[in-house]
Amino acid sequence: MANNFTSASWISVWQFENNGNDEKSNNTLTAHNGAGYTTTNPMRGSYSASLDLTSQTSFYISDGDLSAGFPGKNGVGNKNFSVCGFFRLDTTNAVQIIAGKLNAPSEYCWCVQVRDDRTFRFSIGHGTVLYNTDYDPVIAATTGNEYYFGCTYFAASLECRVYLYDVTNDEHHNTASTFQSNVIASSLNGYPGPYFYIGRYTNAGYLHGQVDEVGIYDGILNETDYDNLRQDLYGGEASSSSSSSVSSSSVSSSSSSVSSS
Repeated sequence: MANNFTSASWISVWQFENNGNDEKSNNTLTAHNGAGYTTTNPMRGSYSASLDLTSQTSFYISDGDLSAGFPGKNGVGNKNFSVCGFFRLDTTNAVQIIAGKLNAPSEYCWCVQVRDDRTFRFSIGHGTVLYNTDYDPVIAATTGNEYYFGCTYFAASLECRVYLYDVTNDEHHNTASTFQSNVIASSLNGYPGPYFYIGRYTNAGYLHGQVDEVGIYDGILNETDYDNLRQDLYGGEASSSSSSSVSSSSVSSSSSSVSSS
C-alpha cells in the first residue's frame, strides 16, 4: 500500500514525481540551477529529486508564497510540527541541508542537515542563533545509502525528537533509543526573509545526492508513525500514542550563529 496523506494535518508533501508539486497545498517548489529528478534507484515512486553540490542546485519557495500555518512562515510563530522524508548522499565531506527555512546570519527558523562530521542535526532557530539537536554518535553516513528521517518539535516545552533509519542496511542507528529528545533554549520564530529550501540554505549547505517524499506535518509524529511512513504503511492519521511527553536519551545540544557551525 502507499502512504495515505489525506489528513488535513499534512501541510505539505513533495513526492518529486518529475516535478516540485506539493500534494497537499500550493507550496510548489521551484528548481534552482538545474535541480532535477532521477529514475535511478528512486526512494519512492518512479523519481527522486536529484541535487548537485558542484552546480549548487536546490528547490525553493519564498515566504510570501507559503501556505498559512507553514512552520517558520512570517507571522506563524511558535508551533508543533514534524518534518520527515528520505535522503541519500553522494558525498559526506560537506555540510548539507536536507530541508529548512532560514536565512543566515539573522533570520534562523529551522533546518534538517547532515554536517561535515556526518552528524545528523535538527535545528530550531530564533533570531541570530540556531539551537541544535544532534543525533549522537555520528551516523557515519555511507555514500549511496538510503536513510529515512523524522524530526518533531514540541512548541510548549521547546523539545525536539529525532528519528533516523538506515534503509539500505535495515537498521536504526541507535538501538537503545531511536526516538530522542532534548530541551532547546528558545522558541521557533518566523521571519519574512527566509525561503523554504530543499538542498541548501542562503548561499551554502548545498546537498549532493537525492531526497524523496518530504512531508511537513502540523503536529506531532512519533516513532510508530515514522516507521509506518518509511514502509509505506501510514494509514492517514498520527498514532494514538503520539504525545508531547518525551524521555531524554543520547542527544547533544549546542547553539551556533550559523547552521554549519
